[in-house]
Amino acid sequence: MNLRRLIPVTLVTVVLGVSFSPIASAQRADQLPAPPVSVTPVTGPVGAAAPSAAAPQGVSLVGGHAVLPRLTPADYGSGSSEPAPGTQYIAVRTKGDAKDENQDPLGARHKFTFPLYSMVDGTVVGNATDDVACSSTTPPPCAVVDAITTFRFTQGPWGVGTLVNEGQVSIAPDAQKPGFIINGVRGSGNTIKTATGAFAGHTATVSISGGNDVHNFPMELIQDDFWLIELH
Repeated sequence: MNLRRLIPVTLVTVVLGVSFSPIASAQRADQLPAPPVSVTPVTGPVGAAAPSAAAPQGVSLVGGHAVLPRLTPADYGSGSSEPAPGTQYIAVRTKGDAKDENQDPLGARHKFTFPLYSMVDGTVVGNATDDVACSSTTPPPCAVVDAITTFRFTQGPWGVGTLVNEGQVSIAPDAQKPGFIINGVRGSGNTIKTATGAFAGHTATVSISGGNDVHNFPMELIQDDFWLIELH
């Protein structure tokens, strides 16, 4: 699918601060103040609080107040409570302004290379190239992007090597900043296609959270993404 379709349908509407995406519509609706709700305390004899209805399952009542159950690490989505033995976490950031290396605004894919920073100490540890296109597994207007990201580690605590990751990244207009998108994916399973150098023989799960300035996309992309590479 031609990523150029992202411009007239989604990105241009982002620049105008308007989008017909259900996600963006929900974001705008969420900004509306909720109508006031009148609460009348109910008391029993001698001013004591009247017995309350049974609490929902998993919620206990202490002194008449609802107390939510404590969450364990395993409760947060698909992640496990304990990392697998030998797991190494690599936290990096791509940030900067890049031109489309494909130099074809009507091309199916677009490629941008950014400096790669360690989120441990902020030093440059290499660079990363994002090769993106509209996902072929979701309908228009390109709400999910097929992103092939090549991480080139040239120095730093994780050694020298290359990781090539492929992920389906969700994108949505940023309701607070017209002309920007919010993007993210929580990886599961092995998302690495190629691993060389210090990473040879390893698998990994890659998650991403970030925001991008798409005012001039696809000719230019200003990126600020956070990556967590769970290396096995």
